[in-house]
Amino acid sequence: METLKISVIGGGFAGLYAAYRLSEKHEVTLYEEDEKVGRPKHCTGLISKWTMEKIGSPAIDSLENSFNKITFKAISTLVKFQRDTIAVKLDRVKLEQKLLIEARKNGVITRMPSKVKTVTPRGEILTVNSRKDRFDAVIIADGLSGTVSTNLGLDKSKYRKVLGVNIDVKIDHGLDLDEFNIVFSKEFRGFFGWMIPITKNKIVVGGGSTELLRLTNILSTLKIDGVIQARYGGTILTGPPAGKPYRGQVYIIGDAAGLTKPFTGGGLYPNVRVINCFQSNAMEYWSRCLDDSVKELRSQLHIARIFQEDLMPDNIADLLKIAQKYSISKMLSEKLDYDRHEELIALLLSNKVKTMKAGITYLAKHPLIGLKLMRRLLSTLII
Repeated sequence: METLKISVIGGGFAGLYAAYRLSEKHEVTLYEEDEKVGRPKHCTGLISKWTMEKIGSPAIDSLENSFNKITFKAISTLVKFQRDTIAVKLDRVKLEQKLLIEARKNGVITRMPSKVKTVTPRGEILTVNSRKDRFDAVIIADGLSGTVSTNLGLDKSKYRKVLGVNIDVKIDHGLDLDEFNIVFSKEFRGFFGWMIPITKNKIVVGGGSTELLRLTNILSTLKIDGVIQARYGGTILTGPPAGKPYRGQVYIIGDAAGLTKPFTGGGLYPNVRVINCFQSNAMEYWSRCLDDSVKELRSQLHIARIFQEDLMPDNIADLLKIAQKYSISKMLSEKLDYDRHEELIALLLSNKVKTMKAGITYLAKHPLIGLKLMRRLLSTLII
């Protein structure tokens, strides 16, 4: 197989994973404007077991905890989903540091700090210190605020953004390490809150909102009492992904292309899927990889908007009650995928009788919202 000369711009997860994985077969140069990777710390680090295993040893070595249960809470209603390893929690800082180490072991040339000024669709790169290079392919992962991807004409104005906050808290009482919680509340407007145990006495709590979040309000809403050890956060992107994020020999990934799961804002799964596809040296195939990922994320988008825009916490509470009444939650537990949210619809349709009864019950109580919900679900099927 022909070896390609590839440059990667950006040392966040997407860029580092691209450099690490593609260097197994190609010659890779990584440009990162900072001296270190993994900062600032901002991400919670929840992914599926499948995604962790696809990343490989850097992710496995960064594992903090794994979960067999996930509980959704709204008002006083809760529904629990349970199956073997429903999700895992990674230390994102450690993950990115290990990816850099392994990339260098694979022979990746790292130019740090080195800021790229411009890239042409022909694969030509100009850095701020006037260094020029040309590559067979350029992968840009310069983030939401990156100017290189923006200057190539990528429109980021339509990305939906929420402010995410994480708080590491030390508590006195022991925790159930197998379970994490998703909480819908008016405090987390347009998103949700979370409680993720790391050890028996350490928990990560936080949430996202379209409005300003206060630490005291987060802790009181989630009923957490303990010693704050750290706080961090940043912008969470919830779609839609950019259409056709490629220009000639240039391919745009990560937050720059909006490649995040719309419901949770997680970017590891979609970028792992795309980058593993990039291992082929047929670059015309790379464009199809990106198109397929965009299509999948747009399919997930409708499910995300149900909870982010259509339903208030009391509406979600009613939805959870009906899911329990008709054993929908038990049915979903068997095959629920933490990363592939669009499969939720196929799972619901696998038992049409239960799903239809639940839908009729919800329509009777919330006719206008119920109709909107049905349109969202149908839109997911025709993407």
